[in-house]
Amino acid sequence: MENRPISHEESQSEDLKEEEIQINYTNLSPSIYQKTIDLLKYNCLCNECLGRQFSYLGTATSNFERAHAILLGITMECHLLLSKTTFQERFMFYNQNPIEILDLLARRTNFIPARKIIDQFKDKEFIFSTLSNSSGTTEFNCQLCENILMPKNISEICNSINFKTREYDFSDFLIGTHLNAVQADKEDELRAKFNLKNGESFKANLNRLIGKELQDLWKKQPKYEQPGLMITINLELKGKMDFNLRSLPLYFKGRYKKWVRDLPQTHWHCFECHGKGFNKFTKKICTECGGTGDRYPSSIQDLIGNEFVKVTKGEEALFHGAGREDIDARCIGSGRSFIIEIRNPKIRKVELTEVAQNINKNNKTKIFVDSLISATKKDIIEIKRSSEYLRKNYNALVYFAQPISKNEFKENLQKAEEILNDKIINQRTPLRVVHRRSDKTRKKKIHSITGKYVDSRHGFFKINSQGGMYIKEMIHGDNGRTNPSLSKIFGNPMLCVELDVVEIEESK
Repeated sequence: MENRPISHEESQSEDLKEEEIQINYTNLSPSIYQKTIDLLKYNCLCNECLGRQFSYLGTATSNFERAHAILLGITMECHLLLSKTTFQERFMFYNQNPIEILDLLARRTNFIPARKIIDQFKDKEFIFSTLSNSSGTTEFNCQLCENILMPKNISEICNSINFKTREYDFSDFLIGTHLNAVQADKEDELRAKFNLKNGESFKANLNRLIGKELQDLWKKQPKYEQPGLMITINLELKGKMDFNLRSLPLYFKGRYKKWVRDLPQTHWHCFECHGKGFNKFTKKICTECGGTGDRYPSSIQDLIGNEFVKVTKGEEALFHGAGREDIDARCIGSGRSFIIEIRNPKIRKVELTEVAQNINKNNKTKIFVDSLISATKKDIIEIKRSSEYLRKNYNALVYFAQPISKNEFKENLQKAEEILNDKIINQRTPLRVVHRRSDKTRKKKIHSITGKYVDSRHGFFKINSQGGMYIKEMIHGDNGRTNPSLSKIFGNPMLCVELDVVEIEESK
């Protein structure tokens, strides 16, 4: 019976005969076998690159196994057709000579079973009559991954990573890849050309293969959020591969006391050369810093951070303080809280008691560190936030521009106590820091202020205030930017000549 379209009524009938069914093959998508053959006409592909084009199909297998199954299936179909007796029967596989398809598989994927079948039939000239170039033994090169995903090369990459990470202390890891634009474009072009929608990307494939092999080698698990060691494979330069290793930062919390003046809390680069040590135009040594690149020879950050960098073999130390005192002010009493952050440490287990002892021993006349404990990144946010609400006690030695008697001092001090104690004052960003901080008015509270007459030119004040107040400006007024001020209340220009932070306590 001749095939014909089936009506709706006929389709409901159970008596429909098989030979009456007509299938329109022209509307069907190419099979996986046909797509594979078309892919291989376009490019040489290794098993990983071929298999990952269909990685979301048959997900219980690896890309290598998936590609092997596809190639073996095609090879078996071709083998079956080659055993047919007539030329017409052998031309049934997608209207192509099976030997040409086997040759394609052998040349484009280096598939050994296809080569062996070709060898079995090589003495039958009639089979090779349409084959212009038989498969040779030229060196195989995958045009998508450039053989990077080949098992041998994956093992070599893992060995290199294992060697580079030998000094790192970590409990989990993650693999990432920076891909060069040429490889990325090549893959995008291939998928667009053949409408491939079920594939895994090259980066994901590489990351997974290396991650799995390193997991077996190290007996450590990958971690996708905040891994102990982030390993980035850099393929941005064509033909070259490099690795970037970044370990999770370490954080340590403690308190420091500062015994000396003229020691900044954090490292300051030279304002003139910006830390370079030379003039960028003349290339001569910077006359401001003498080539050191530093504004000051040292800092609390350097004295504490250098010891942590040494014991952790880290890259650099960042300092986070709960506020900061002026460079020429001391910080005594119980000290100030801080967190030191160590970037890219190799050693994570640190004996904090020994670190504190070394810091104090090497800097006994400058600083003292204690209460060291491990911390987290969240602790940085907390000490920054809380520093605005901490009560701070200051001792200030003040110079009077005009001589003042003891009685005048006593009268003006009483007036200052009435005006300032438990009062809010307005402080506009001081002129000395406005170049690096936003110019705005802040409201700060003075809890208490007491004073003592020293001589006609000097007075001594004890001030308890809210964190974040500029004490020097509260004394001299900063040309009216802080109001009220001691200088305005006394009616006598003042200058703070010595300032000490004597206690930092939690506000009630």
